[in-house]
Order: sequence, then structure tokens, then C-alpha cells
Amino acid sequence: PFLERVRTPVFALVASSLLFALAHAHYGPYLLALLGVGLTLGWARLASGRLAASMLLHATFNGAQLLLALYAAK
Repeated sequence: PFLERVRTPVFALVASSLLFALAHAHYGPYLLALLGVGLTLGWARLASGRLAASMLLHATFNGAQLLLALYAAK
């Protein structure tokens, strides 16, 4: 909401997505993919008007990654 007040919603979406990707920079080569995830999460927030949509998508994404890692470890 802060970035939307000082700039456009598109600026807020791109800026917050870049920050999301940078916050997850320790994943290295997946930085571009994480930018896509950030854009998706930001879009969900803008489309719904609620942060809960992004939080649910983030939890779903993390859960799927966990299940894939557990499956790959077998």
C-alpha cells in the first residue's frame, strides 16, 4: 500500500517483486524465477485488494517446494 500511495500500482508491483527476488537471492540461479513468483504474488494482492491472497499463494508455493524436495530425497 505504501508504494501505491507514492507511485502507480504497476511501479509498486515491479518494485516489490524486485525486493522479493533480492530477499531470496541466496537461491542464486533461481533469481529470475523468483522475480516471476514475486510478480504473481503482487498481482494477487492487487487483484484481490487483500494481502491474504498473496500469503496463501506463498504458502502454497512453499508447500509444493517442500513436497517436491521430500519426493526427490526418496
